[in-house]
Amino acid sequence: MRDTGNAVIYRMNMSGAIVDTLALFLPSTWTRVESAEGKYAFVKPRLAPEPRVSADPGGAAIVTGARYLVELRYPSGALVRRVARQYENIAVTAELRDSVLDEESQRANALPREALELVSFAPVVPAIEGLVLDDQGRLWVDLYSGDPTRRDVFDAEGVFLGALYLPEPMVLEDVHGDRACGIINQLGGEAAIVCYRISESDD
Repeated sequence: MRDTGNAVIYRMNMSGAIVDTLALFLPSTWTRVESAEGKYAFVKPRLAPEPRVSADPGGAAIVTGARYLVELRYPSGALVRRVARQYENIAVTAELRDSVLDEESQRANALPREALELVSFAPVVPAIEGLVLDDQGRLWVDLYSGDPTRRDVFDAEGVFLGALYLPEPMVLEDVHGDRACGIINQLGGEAAIVCYRISESDD
């Protein structure tokens, strides 16, 4: 993935050679932020949409914007279908900006708060935080806002199956068969890998 110039998502083989272009998207605007001590970083607008990709040998699911819109593509990059839901993005308020800046300024090796304040914010919070394309072609969509345990699930044809709630907040990495596996970030900075069994409802 390249997020400068002609922003592009590539498909590569096992040796790292580029095979196909999966998708193009609008590149982010990067701003150099420098502190009085000379430390600097290149950053994009806070809460700007981050390209999300989940792939398997048969294709890829891609999100590139702030809307609730997922594109399913063949390995060649040709479009299979678009999966979308009606969703009202949350506006970025002054309170939200303050909370984000407070959190970033407290990270290790962070720039001072006054330097971080030089970077703009996106106007709205993106709809989608992450997604997983499982071995059955289903989509598991993690919304940026709301219940952190919720995943919206779509079948291989893009039909919405409903919401599934994980036992606890986690970064879902893989769903294979009846197992959902991901990462739980601990307060002390450590990360734990967990797997849960998926069971069908009796309803």
